[in-house]
Amino acid sequence: MRMFQTLRLGVLICFLAMAWVPGALGQADFDRAVASYSGGRFSEAAVLFEKALTNGGPSVGVLYNLGNARYRNGEVGRAIAAWRLAERASPGRRDIRANLDFARRQLGVPAPTVWTGWVRRFPPGLWAVLAAVATWTWTALILLCRRRPMVALRLRQPVAALGAVTVLLLLGYSVAQAISRSSPDAVVVVRGTGARFGPVDESPVALPLGDGAEVRVEEEHGNWVRVLDANGHGGWLPRDQVVQIPD
Repeated sequence: MRMFQTLRLGVLICFLAMAWVPGALGQADFDRAVASYSGGRFSEAAVLFEKALTNGGPSVGVLYNLGNARYRNGEVGRAIAAWRLAERASPGRRDIRANLDFARRQLGVPAPTVWTGWVRRFPPGLWAVLAAVATWTWTALILLCRRRPMVALRLRQPVAALGAVTVLLLLGYSVAQAISRSSPDAVVVVRGTGARFGPVDESPVALPLGDGAEVRVEEEHGNWVRVLDANGHGGWLPRDQVVQIPD
């Protein structure tokens, strides 16, 4: 019962997150997927949500609900991958963030700090725009104050406040860039796998990785990718064992 209450915000109530799906075929598949999900047929629902994406085009709502169906079907890695793709398209969605945070907690992933979590609510591009606007506005006001001393007396406090905001926005942009460069860009989607020392099946396992582990792809070689975990430990995985999240 407690588990049900924890998940009710998103994972169990997928039909509340319906989004417009372009194309009649995509909408029909989406409606059938919602019916399957409501009936507890989560594997069938996941297949139909995939079809909705294929026939109707990318949709945050479909990706979100696909993640819900995958999670309920026991496919934690594919659920996280779907939610990550939805979050990439719509960074501000709280339901997506809630599901990701819950799934990561179940895997033992430490929660982000308050500052990091707040910065991650906005993509680096938005931080860059806000910082640029604040910087140019602040610069223009400083130049105006230097040319007109009387104006400077009236604007002294607003200019100081804008300066502080500009510094915070620049700091936020720097942190967002650092997070983006170091964030995992792939998700392991198979159970009981292990990254190997080399890109061959005969190579010994160098790093155990579970379903849902988020890693960063460092190198590619044929049908293999070399990944790094959060601690910087690495190894090779078959390409079909990970889902990469494009930047």
